Amino acid sequence: MYQNRIQYFADILILLGLIVICASVMTGIGILVSAGTFHLGIMETLSRMQDTSNSENIGILKMINVFSTFGAWLLSAYILILIRGKKVFQYWQLNSSNCSKIWVYMPLIFISVIILSAFFLNLNHAIHFPDFLKSWIENTKKTESLMGHFLAMHTTKDLILNLLIVAVAPAVFEEIFFRGTLQKLIIGFTGNMHLGVVITSFIFAAIHMNAIQIIPMFFIALVLGYLYQFTQSIWPNILLHFLNNAMAVIGLYYQNKHPIAKQITDDSMQMPYYVTIFAFATLAFIFFQVYNNYKKKILINE
Repeated sequence: MYQNRIQYFADILILLGLIVICASVMTGIGILVSAGTFHLGIMETLSRMQDTSNSENIGILKMINVFSTFGAWLLSAYILILIRGKKVFQYWQLNSSNCSKIWVYMPLIFISVIILSAFFLNLNHAIHFPDFLKSWIENTKKTESLMGHFLAMHTTKDLILNLLIVAVAPAVFEEIFFRGTLQKLIIGFTGNMHLGVVITSFIFAAIHMNAIQIIPMFFIALVLGYLYQFTQSIWPNILLHFLNNAMAVIGLYYQNKHPIAKQITDDSMQMPYYVTIFAFATLAFIFFQVYNNYKKKILINE
C-alpha cells in the first residue's frame, strides 16, 4: 500500500511537470500556427497578443488558447498514461455509463446544478474577503474584463466559435485531465475516494483564479467528481461541463435581448428558497440512485 502511494505521488509530480512542458510547447506551436494563419511575423503575433482592441487580435488569442489548453490538460494526461503503459480508453473510462438511467437524469442534474450554483454565487458575493485577498478580487475583475473582449459576439458565427472554444474544448480537455486523470491519482495517493474528490474539486476551483465564483465552482466540481466516480464514465461529465459553459456563452450572446440571459451574464439570478430546496432534494435523490447502482455494480464485479 505504501509503495502504491509513492507511485501515485510520483505520477502526480510527473503530471505537474508535463503540464508545464506540454503547455509551453503547444503555446509555441499555437503562436507559429497563428502567425501563419494571419500572415504575421512571430514578433508581431506576440505583440498583438497584448492588444485586445480588435477582432483579429482576439482571434489570435483564441487560437493560441486552444493549443495551450490542449497541451496543459489533454496532452499532459495522455503522455502520463503512455509512460505508465495504461490503455487510454479504459483509464479515462471512455466507455458507456454503468447507469442506464443517467441520460434521463442529466436534464434534471443540469437544472438543479444551475439553481444551486445561483444560490452559492449569492453566498460567494456576500462574503467579505480579508484585506490580503483584495488584490485577488481585483485581478478577477480584470480577468473578467479581458474575457468580455475574448467572448465578444456579433454574429452567429461568433457564437458557434465561442461555443467550440469555451464550451466544447474545456469540457473535453478539463474533464479528461481533472476527473479522468488527476482525481484518480489523488484518490490513489490518499486512499480515500471522498478526500480525493474534494481535493481535486478544490484544485479545479482554485486553478480558475476566480474569487467571485470560487464557491459555485467548487460545488460544480464536486458534482462532476462524484458523477464520474458513480457512473464510471467520462461522457456524463463532458456533457454537464459543456452545458454549464454553453449556458454562459449563450447568455452572453443574448444578454441584450432577454432578461434571463442578462441575469445569467451579470451573475444576478435570484431563486426563491423553496426552488433551491427542491433543486437540492432532486440532486440528492438522483445521486442516491446513481450511488446505489454504483454499489450494486461493484458487488457484482466482486
